[in-house]
Amino acid sequence: MRMSLSGPQLGKIRDAIVNVYGGSSDALDELNTALTDNFEDRDIYKYVIVNQKFHLQVAGLLKKANGQGWLPSLLGALQQHCPDAEELQEVIRTALATAPGREVLALAAGGKELPVKVQAELQDILPGGALVDLRTMQRRVRCVCRIDYADLSPPGIGTGFLVGADLVLTNWHVIRRLEEAPEANKPEIAKELRFRFDLLERADAVEAKGRATSAKLGNGSPVLRSSPAAGIEIKAGAGEPGMDALDYALVRLAEHVGNDPVPGGMTGETRGYIQLRTAMPQPAPDSALMVLQHPLRGELQFAIGKVLGPNGTGSRVKHTAATQRGSSGSPVLDAALGPVALHNGTRPGTEQAKQPYNTAVPLVHIVRDLKDAGVSVMLQE
Repeated sequence: MRMSLSGPQLGKIRDAIVNVYGGSSDALDELNTALTDNFEDRDIYKYVIVNQKFHLQVAGLLKKANGQGWLPSLLGALQQHCPDAEELQEVIRTALATAPGREVLALAAGGKELPVKVQAELQDILPGGALVDLRTMQRRVRCVCRIDYADLSPPGIGTGFLVGADLVLTNWHVIRRLEEAPEANKPEIAKELRFRFDLLERADAVEAKGRATSAKLGNGSPVLRSSPAAGIEIKAGAGEPGMDALDYALVRLAEHVGNDPVPGGMTGETRGYIQLRTAMPQPAPDSALMVLQHPLRGELQFAIGKVLGPNGTGSRVKHTAATQRGSSGSPVLDAALGPVALHNGTRPGTEQAKQPYNTAVPLVHIVRDLKDAGVSVMLQE
């Protein structure tokens, strides 16, 4: 979730939506389909007055989504539904500071494949230092995966990233189904897990392609170490989670995906992984950050925001990057593309702080927990 948008920003989005859908006699039905296809528990008819003119219905819908904290998911659903609507894609990109991973890579490579207008928009939203090293950008992108369950349809429940050649870090709540299953049922559930890399195109994401691998099956669970979500992050919970609830899971893969050779890469170049160190930096307030995510089961995207500061217990860092469902478990990087946190959720505003915000778990806390548990083989000094 990004900070709530202003009236003029909402007006531009409203006009773009009306231009895309307004020519149809059943525009509201089409808009509802776009929303429910990607965001199942939202029904437009709960939020609009049916006998109003369409532009007023859209304005009312945007206002409620903005106030209630689910505007990014609404706009993300429209991005997925109307990939060729240039005006709509433009206002969503600039309003949410998000961009497809393939566009960011193209810009880092010089931008020759991108329209000049798109290049300018990307340069406006991306932290300047993030494009210094194209190879680092490419390596980060290669490490991120969408996490699916093969027995669920549609696929896509979260995001994860390689922290070892055969190790993926994600949120505990992304694999909660496995974590909370009876011991006897865990192998059966674990075999359904899929980790899909290289989903840079929307068609590949929709068709569940990419470089896929499964969890390593053996005696018990493939999860080497985990720490649950807690407090306000779980149903009927309250209060801020403490340091004993870090909402992460470290999962062993069936294959050493990080050792994959890179097509067209330098001799001996491999996919690699995001290195965790024994001493990780704390995200600094007001610093820029980037989230690499698979929102709403889609292709890899970048979301740009800033650090707001820690939560009340220090177990989370608050940030403004626009994330959506499916973004849980995404790597949070600083402006130099260094890993600093694990994105894990959205919070509603309070009376004291009315704006909604996102949360992430600082990697420094996760690394400390791994060390304390003796799971430190992947950590570098």
